[in-house]
Amino acid sequence: MDFWKSKKFKELYSQWDQKLKEAGLTDRLEPIAPTRYKKLSLVEREARLEYYLRIEQQVNKTIFPNVVEAIVMQMHSNGATIR
Repeated sequence: MDFWKSKKFKELYSQWDQKLKEAGLTDRLEPIAPTRYKKLSLVEREARLEYYLRIEQQVNKTIFPNVVEAIVMQMHSNGATIR
């Protein structure tokens, strides 16, 4: 089952929405995810999250030979793609 359709997610989203309303915020975004992520299983999504977290940690520890490489790897660790 998609995480976005699970009972647990809907309950959490409802609680968060209520807190936003109590804080006076009326304009909110609907819960959406890119189509390519909706098709992934929970295991695949968690694996991607782990991958990007590890890349980010490594980028923060690495001294790159030039600024361009550092920027490219930082963008990659944030999930940016070239399309």
